[in-house]
Amino acid sequence: MSEDETFDIVVVGAGILGVATAYHLQRNNPEKRILLVDRALA
Repeated sequence: MSEDETFDIVVVGAGILGVATAYHLQRNNPEKRILLVDRALA
C-alpha cells in the first residue's frame, strides 16, 4: 500500500466484529474502497 491511496471507509480492528463489519460494508457498498487495519504483532 502506498502513502497516496485513499479509502472511503476505514475499519480499525480485525477481530470478529471488525471483519464482520468490513464484510457487510463491502457487500452492501461494492463501489466503496474499504480498508481493514489491525495492530501488528511485535
